[in-house]
Amino acid sequence: MSNKSRSGLMVIAGGYLVYLGVKLMMDIVNDKINSSPLIMICAIFFMAAGALAVIFYVRLMLKQNKADAEANEDTEDTEDTEEDEAEEKEASPETTVEDETKIGE
Repeated sequence: MSNKSRSGLMVIAGGYLVYLGVKLMMDIVNDKINSSPLIMICAIFFMAAGALAVIFYVRLMLKQNKADAEANEDTEDTEDTEEDEAEEKEASPETTVEDETKIGE
């Protein structure tokens, strides 16, 4: 699994943890389940862990995209430079010693 796929999956998992925490907290507030302190702590933990996972992996994905863009830019610059050098050689052929002696004769 590539880093991009892994990061995307972790963002989805983090979002799901946030959803579970919010849903659990709403059920506690609406008296659908016992409002035991342990369940409330779990809900808060789910929300915090999910939010941290989403933030961390979104930032990681942005850094990876930026690094990929810079790498592509460097590759394109190198290719352009090589093409320019090849065109210059074709446009202005270098004279050799043999060419100079032919010219002098």
